[in-house]
Order: sequence, then C-alpha cells, then structure tokens
Amino acid sequence: MTDEEVPANPQKRRRIEDPPSSGQKRLRGMERESGNFFSGSIPPEVVEQIAASLITDDLRAPDRYLTAFTQASRYIRNVVAGEPKSNPLDGSSDAEGGSPALKRFRTRVKRLGSLAVETFHDIIPEDGLPEQASGDLRRDQRRHEPIAAHDFVDAAGPLLPYQKAADKDVFGELTFPLGDEVAGEAINSLARFSHGLDEDHRLLLSADANQIFGSGGDLNEHGRVKAAEALVRLERHGHLASLDRHVMVQAVMKRPELGRLLEERRRVVESENGHASSPVANGQARGGNPPLSLDEHIDRLEKQRHAAKTALVYTEQGRLDLRQSIAEEIPKLSKDARADLMASFRDDRVR
Repeated sequence: MTDEEVPANPQKRRRIEDPPSSGQKRLRGMERESGNFFSGSIPPEVVEQIAASLITDDLRAPDRYLTAFTQASRYIRNVVAGEPKSNPLDGSSDAEGGSPALKRFRTRVKRLGSLAVETFHDIIPEDGLPEQASGDLRRDQRRHEPIAAHDFVDAAGPLLPYQKAADKDVFGELTFPLGDEVAGEAINSLARFSHGLDEDHRLLLSADANQIFGSGGDLNEHGRVKAAEALVRLERHGHLASLDRHVMVQAVMKRPELGRLLEERRRVVESENGHASSPVANGQARGGNPPLSLDEHIDRLEKQRHAAKTALVYTEQGRLDLRQSIAEEIPKLSKDARADLMASFRDDRVR
C-alpha cells in the first residue's frame, strides 16, 4: 500500500469530511459507460448480479450503492427490493423478478449498521475520554479502578468503519485534551483499528504519536513507549505517511536510543497473538443447543445492547465488556451477511 498524500502543513487541523466511497465511484463509472443499458428490458438475474457487484467490503454503507442503483427505474427498484413481480422497462410483458436474497441482505445490513452506530455512541463517554491511564495493567487486574481512556478506544475500535467522519472526531487531536501518558495509551489502541479511520484521521493520529515519541524526558516514559508502539502499528498497516515516517526518523537521528525503543516495540507487536477473547459469551452453540442463524445472532445483539443500556445489574465495567463483545461481533456478522448473499447467487447459477 502506498503512503497517503500529505498536506503541506500536517499540523494544520481542518474539518474532516466523509471521502467518496469505492462503491459510489463504481456506480458513477457504470452510469457513464452504460449508454442505453437502462432503456430496454433487462433479465432480473442480470439486475441481481449487477446489484451484488456494487456491494463491497466497505462496511459503512453498502445500502447506499443499492439505493442509487434502484433509482434507474421502477423495474430495477422492484428487482432489488425483492418484489414478487417487476415490469420490464419496455413494457412488453411481465417478468418474474424480485430478489429475496437482496432484500434479506439489505434488511440485515441496515440493522447491523444502526446497531453499530448506537453501540459506538453508547461506548464513548459524553464528556470525552477520561484522564485515566492503566499503568499497563490488564483490565482484569484493575477491576475496581476507574476505566482507562484506552479501554473505551479498544471497545469502540471495531465499529469505526461504520461511523461518519464527524463521529470519528471524538478521537481527534488526542494529545491536546489528554496528558502524554493517557494519550499514548489511547493512540496505541486507536492504531490497532487504523483500517477504520479515514486518511485525515490517520494523519492526525500519526502526528500526535510523533509528538509524544519525540518529546523530551525519560526514554521509558509510559506515554512515549505506547506512542512508539502506535507508530509501529501504523507502519505495519501501511498507514504511516512518508512525511510522518520522516519525522519519526529525524527524532531517532537526534536521539539514537529512540531507535532501540522502536525495535523493542516492533518485537512486542510482532509477538502479539491478537486480542484476548471477550469475557462475554459470543453466541456460539453451547450445551448441545443448535447454532444461531444469522438473523438470530442480530436479534441477540440488539437485546444485549438494550440490556447494557437499561439493566441495573451491570457495573460500568460489565456494561463496557458487553458493549465491546457486541462491537467485535458486528463486523463478523456483516461479512457473514455478504457471504450469504453471494452464496445464494452461486446456488442459483448451479440450479
């Protein structure tokens, strides 16, 4: 992956807008090249295949592409919406149409998208991230202490691909509202989920990490160690822009021991085996019970989200644990929904 284009002044903060999506670009290109494609009768199975091709791995809004496609004609809208019959564009005859698979998929992604946005806002404190660090202790070792800032980032991170740019701003400019120790932890956690950030957010993140990494003071300050780890993660993900890499290298040239710190954190990141499993049951079959269907999984997550918001039995730690487990399952179910849609088309072609 190539480095992103960096503005002339990377420290200049500006309003971040949602970037154009790959699906939207694909649809616009198809509209330009199609000519008279929508002027005659199109077999429903062709419409279904085109609609399915517009669904990408962009988890934020796959329904937007389908909605734009359906605006071409009533016939196409009926096919994509799963209506039992659709009239061809030339009006010559009725044609059997409608795609139950597409209708089912759209219903699922709308539910999952709404759940992702609601859960994200449930997780993030209304008054911002707390000025609380963990001292590098695991959460199960500090259950009776206040929740640290990076715990909220860890819980919300899997939901970043579903959020609008403005909602991701809650993590912007982390070094300014938080001290270096707390910000370093939060930046490192956010770097784990940099694939869900937009380019401008990544630039802000790497600039903040470099600011802490290159600051004066003890080499082994907790915030600096975590900022170094964040830079390693961004580099590994291909999300460290060339100018930010240059700033990092310049800091090492001025203070060579920072290079040893980077190498140490690279070994730590490389040795990681992923996140620990969530302490909340993930809905798999237990005790001989049959596995849940995809729709039953979504039902369960919606009920869990309601319980985390309203049930009095949960501690604040327990609520965050439950919400994190929901956040971790939503991307998996989104991929399952897409796989189920594609499998239905493969099955249709075999018959």
